[in-house]
Amino acid sequence: MATPTTDTYTVDSGEDVYAGRYAWPSWVSSVTARTWVTVPMSNTLSDLDPGANASLNPNHPGYAPWDTNGIQHVGLVTNWSGAAYDQATDTWWIGPTGGHAGYGGNEIYKCSMNAEAPTWVMVRAPSGSLTVGSGSTIDDGAESSGVYGDGRPRACHTYNRHIYVPGVGPVLCGIGAVFKNGGGSGKWAFINESDGEASITSSTPSSTTNAGEGSGACYDVTRDAIWFFAKGSSVGAERYDIPGSGGAHTGSWTTVGSAFDKLGYVAATYLPDDDCILVQCANFEPASESPTRYVFDCVTGTVYTPTFSGSVSGGIRLGKQQWHWVESLGVAASWDNASSRTLITTLTPPADPRTGTWTVGSLSVDGSNAVTPDAAATNGTFGRFAYSSALDGFLVFNSTSGSTYFFKL
Repeated sequence: MATPTTDTYTVDSGEDVYAGRYAWPSWVSSVTARTWVTVPMSNTLSDLDPGANASLNPNHPGYAPWDTNGIQHVGLVTNWSGAAYDQATDTWWIGPTGGHAGYGGNEIYKCSMNAEAPTWVMVRAPSGSLTVGSGSTIDDGAESSGVYGDGRPRACHTYNRHIYVPGVGPVLCGIGAVFKNGGGSGKWAFINESDGEASITSSTPSSTTNAGEGSGACYDVTRDAIWFFAKGSSVGAERYDIPGSGGAHTGSWTTVGSAFDKLGYVAATYLPDDDCILVQCANFEPASESPTRYVFDCVTGTVYTPTFSGSVSGGIRLGKQQWHWVESLGVAASWDNASSRTLITTLTPPADPRTGTWTVGSLSVDGSNAVTPDAAATNGTFGRFAYSSALDGFLVFNSTSGSTYFFKL
């Protein structure tokens, strides 16, 4: 378990830094190891609902153009929605999230979690709002373009393909399953952190048709690249090489290895010590089907199917979660529990993660624990479960109006 030292100095932001990293907020430093705490957020996402804001919603007090089918702002979480987490600054990013027959808002939010009272901020308002430009830019029947009439990405299911890339920012790997009738272009959106606007790729990976379904992606620190795993069996893994210059969205794709069956709800996690990727997926239906797990070799493109031994009390639902590699523990960790919600599931690799037997388990919870996270959203947790190496623990939130929780290692 990591703890901050007592040697401090002050950086330009005015925040104390301990041994080269930001000081823990009191809600982290005061909590007992292996227990959950409710994060003292200063607001929730629902407090920023643009549909309830007369300065943004052109139809106020009626439904906003981006509210549809009885699904309003809650669709940020309920519509198969993930998020991207920047470990360097402990900042969560969410949006443009919703999509298909659900929420149509494509606004962008961020929240710095390394604070005494973390605060959600709307970085950019939705298309069709009074500040971004009202008009018929939402329900326009142009789903195949992947963008609204103003050229901004359409709201979409983000699954596990919304990731943070160091030096680049939040990346939505595939604008698909978009508002209002599904579909999409398969192009990628690179979100500008200063204004929330997006640069969109001019080309797409070869697996365009499945880019919007339950695909997954992960960042490869060894190659400064993004690996993309599309639902289906028509293609193998695809690598997006981030260019050293010329803009974050001018890289190129390479298909690596042979095609293999990536059923859906794909979660991809890079294991830097072994230069391979843990890939988990599961059929969308039936909901009771157990996940299938592979190990993908980044050098050879070979797909292995190792054995996984063990189980977790209360289980972990289907494949609707992202896994995070925790170097200090030597495990991949995740949370999307239907019951036993204090448990974080772990996958411990053998000496050779490609061919040996992995162990399925969970992190121990101290007997003094008095906090239990809210139930997971029916349509998945995905990237709303995050790991922070600086805070030395995990974060999760399950609704736009509920609590955010932290588990300290």
